[in-house]
Amino acid sequence: MTINQKKRIAYAILGLTLTLFFSCTDIPSLEFPGRDEVQQRYSSSSSEVSSSAQSSSSAYLCNGTQYNPSTQLCDDRDGKIYKLATIGNQTWMAKNLNYVATSSKCGGVKNSSTIEDEFFGTITYYPLENSETTNCITYGRLYNWETAISICPGGSHLPDSTEWKELLEKFTDNPTDLDNSGFAALPGGVGNADLNGFVFEGSFGSWWSASEEDNNNGWDALISYDNRVIEHILWGSNDKSTYLSVRCIKDPPQTGD
Repeated sequence: MTINQKKRIAYAILGLTLTLFFSCTDIPSLEFPGRDEVQQRYSSSSSEVSSSAQSSSSAYLCNGTQYNPSTQLCDDRDGKIYKLATIGNQTWMAKNLNYVATSSKCGGVKNSSTIEDEFFGTITYYPLENSETTNCITYGRLYNWETAISICPGGSHLPDSTEWKELLEKFTDNPTDLDNSGFAALPGGVGNADLNGFVFEGSFGSWWSASEEDNNNGWDALISYDNRVIEHILWGSNDKSTYLSVRCIKDPPQTGD
């Protein structure tokens, strides 16, 4: 059984329905940074936030901290400041949302458990945690769909399927440019509510869209990796109880009367 076949089985176990968005044969290899490199990148991003904030106008404050609204997004609920990446006509948060909401979880890093599957064999998973773990610091929190659709900070929103596809279609020929664009698509894994388990950190990242497939499922974007090399860009759907990452997009500017 190939790695791809095993991954498909694992996705099915988690209740994921996937459609190939771009063929893997059309995608060159993309090296994915290891955990240390990821943490260093986010540390650098935090430094950029601090330096940019110091040079921005004092008229713009995020819970008392200066920030530049043209390059940063303020979440005034907790004072977090997110770097922005403008890609084409869209402006995205450059990292995943990490706002603590009642229906949000962090991927655990301790007390692993296993389940046995006829085809996949032994699957190791970690518990979903309410408190912050290193996974949340690195990858952001995970949210179910009902929470995700209204969780973005003021001035931004959860992108719908049209907005996601506008972004992803830009990188059909050169998907490495998605990371170079500033989007930083980091594979933060997925949480299964029934299992209360967290799996696939480092193997793929999946982000909710605001679009519904039906009453029980929402559409999501997914990027999978094999040995830290990009394997597929996928478009699929998940049960709304599944915990996925959230990446917010800035609201379009309002026009005058």
